[in-house]
Amino acid sequence: PAPWQDHEIGGYYQKPTNIMRIQESNLQARSIKYADLSQIYNVLDILGSTPWRINKKVLNVIEAIWEEGGGEGEIPTKFYNYDDYIYSYQFKECSNYEEKSKLLKKIQSQKDQHSLRCDFTLKLNVAKAFSNVDQIYFPHNLDFRGRVYPIPPHLNHMSADICRGILEFAEAKPIGPNGINWLKIHLANVMGKDKLSFNERIAYVDMNMPLIEACAKDPLKNRQWLEYEDCWQSLAAIFDLTDALKCEKPELYLSRMHIHQDGSCNGLQHYAALGRDFAGAQQVNLAQSDKPGDVYTHVANMVQDRVNQEADNPSAKY
Repeated sequence: PAPWQDHEIGGYYQKPTNIMRIQESNLQARSIKYADLSQIYNVLDILGSTPWRINKKVLNVIEAIWEEGGGEGEIPTKFYNYDDYIYSYQFKECSNYEEKSKLLKKIQSQKDQHSLRCDFTLKLNVAKAFSNVDQIYFPHNLDFRGRVYPIPPHLNHMSADICRGILEFAEAKPIGPNGINWLKIHLANVMGKDKLSFNERIAYVDMNMPLIEACAKDPLKNRQWLEYEDCWQSLAAIFDLTDALKCEKPELYLSRMHIHQDGSCNGLQHYAALGRDFAGAQQVNLAQSDKPGDVYTHVANMVQDRVNQEADNPSAKY
């Protein structure tokens, strides 16, 4: 991508792009015009210069399911079901309010499905167009909070699960001595087991290795991977892990897997750190713990305990 030189020059060479996604705010426009953004330019240039490519194994599976008619793993149905399709004239002919309401919901559902088809085909067509390209780059810019996002809207590594699964790093690197365990941990995470301890996640993957190997060998015949939380990232990780295990020296296996990490309730992390709140720090993963904290579940449990106490107290106000 073009290096960022100004708040309006960078990212693309021939397409004017603003460094910040301004929401009709003159204050924001004036602020970035006169601010020193040199460090931000460097950050965006580094992110934009990371080369990506299409994971052809995952792309082939996506295309196969789409050709079958879709309807699985974030892939919408390819064809309309005209047997029960609702047309606008049918809605106008209804005199019953309940029937109108029912038809209106059906019409909205049809519109939603059409929107999902359009969104999916845009992503798929971009992936197919770049499938034989060795390196893809994503220019980045900021929102008004300072959060960084790729500019291309349809296919990028911060988009939906299917986009994350279909992309991989263009530059492969050896996974190292502990790489197999980290691949197993990542696979367990995208399978939906990210609340277990690291050892439990590794054990979970080891226990399911026969199924994982079967899915890697024939993902269209063995579609159990579609049941996982992030199914397309799971499939990409399944391919990567099984390929690594086939190596005589797995630590030398060259992986292109990208692994996403996110803070746990960043605002509460700051509060816990400022207040030296050890209990709060455990729930937002600032303090060492065998298992990841989950502040939402913790708060829900506290509320449930309070509700139970109130329910058992005959003199309670509510």
